[in-house]
Amino acid sequence: MSNAWTVALAMKTRLAAAVWPGVGGEVVFANVLISAGIDIERIRSQSRWPICLILPQDLTVDDESEDLVSQRYTILIAQRVAADPWGETVLIGGPGPSGDLTSLGRGLMELEAVLFDAMKLLGPTLGTTIQLRSASAIAAELDADHGYVAQRQYTWEAWTGAGDTTAVPS
Repeated sequence: MSNAWTVALAMKTRLAAAVWPGVGGEVVFANVLISAGIDIERIRSQSRWPICLILPQDLTVDDESEDLVSQRYTILIAQRVAADPWGETVLIGGPGPSGDLTSLGRGLMELEAVLFDAMKLLGPTLGTTIQLRSASAIAAELDADHGYVAQRQYTWEAWTGAGDTTAVPS
């Protein structure tokens, strides 16, 4: 069984490796980081988008088994689209070039689908149960320097072991 540390590393590995389907598809998330907090101004100053942050949250020990823990993770995804006059493209994506296999112009909801697919595969791979617990409202705003910026946070709960930290996920 995995532990909270290996789950966090596996989340990062899986999300950083996600690519758009098709020949020559580029990675989906330009930055995937495990972080202790969110600095919105620093996120906005990033030159490569979209951004994915994994934020470990509270950990609860099971009442009946001390080796079983429930670890929560918040995953924040953020995207920006400069030429989006109404804030629609940053949410649902827009008509990009035919066969475009990049994240440029992709909407937050398209990125969300990639996140969900990655997380579906992660639990069985690690022998861990991972479940989506909640998602925040989508926050979108027009930034004079960066165009529309949108973000959403997803809270996932993983039931893992509390022990061995020697196994690093592949």
